[in-house]
Amino acid sequence: MALTPDVASRSQLLPQVPTDNGAYVIFTSGTTGKPKGILVEHRNVCSGAMSHGPAVCLKPYRRALQFSSFTFDASILETLTALIIGACVCMPNDFDRINNIEEFITKMNIDWAEFTPSFARVISPEDVPTLKTLSLVGESLSESDVTTWANRVQLVNGYGPSEATVLSTVKSQITTKTNPVNIGQALDRCWIVDPQNHDRLVPVGAVGELLVEGPTVSRCYLKDPEKTASVYIKNPKWAQRTQSGDRRMYKTGDLVRYHNDGSMDIIYIGRKDNQVKLRGQRLEIDEVEHHLRADDAVVNCVVTIPKGGHSCQTAGGLQSFSEDATRVTHPPNSK
Repeated sequence: MALTPDVASRSQLLPQVPTDNGAYVIFTSGTTGKPKGILVEHRNVCSGAMSHGPAVCLKPYRRALQFSSFTFDASILETLTALIIGACVCMPNDFDRINNIEEFITKMNIDWAEFTPSFARVISPEDVPTLKTLSLVGESLSESDVTTWANRVQLVNGYGPSEATVLSTVKSQITTKTNPVNIGQALDRCWIVDPQNHDRLVPVGAVGELLVEGPTVSRCYLKDPEKTASVYIKNPKWAQRTQSGDRRMYKTGDLVRYHNDGSMDIIYIGRKDNQVKLRGQRLEIDEVEHHLRADDAVVNCVVTIPKGGHSCQTAGGLQSFSEDATRVTHPPNSK
């Protein structure tokens, strides 16, 4: 967006915004039913856009689909990043978004889109002939995702927690032979540490927790200093051996390892806690169980998401009820 000389010379232009001002707050799941508000600063947004934008093949004059809900930080990439890069943002109405997205993509000549893998599975490459690049984010890819899309479009796999401003690693050269859990290389700096002790790096090839470092690491959890201090850390012991000064990092809670081919690509293993991804949304198993136990009739409960089969994208729960609950729910002689 450019200003004409006449407009640019006026004194009514907006004041310059300090880079450490908050840009937005996005909420994610909490373990006790209280969502965590992630405070992201202007410098995080700008730094992130300049790194992850080109990595997911967003370029000037590309026609980008704005598909994600604004509660999902992928929408930041689809809007702010796309505009910063110089792409055209195409926004469907609610009806087209839910019922007619393939026709909308074709009608608007959209050539770049970002979906969760679970949504990409309900559409076919044949139905979106204008699409040239598809970025899959929010969930692990499956072999069928790669097989379906890799030969039809430029397929990209993006990984990143909301706390690190949308994306932290990207795999942009995906072929049908690519390991679907290969999340690519770090956009800035990532480290793999002992899951039980972030002061210890793990050897190449060993499984550890992923730490993200750099200008995309957000400020904090809003009004939650205890939780902030537990995952936004400074100066692990090993960090001072390679660089002086304060070094701030975010502990993702994700288990990964480096690829054994020496490429520095990162292989995603899973979570080290009870957090899972369901259709792209972060979900704390403990939070769901917390709400179920809030009912006085529930004695205990277990919630899980199957790793395979027809129900692998469904959260399942097993509950035990008190005798009083059984009598009320199933009175004598009832069916």
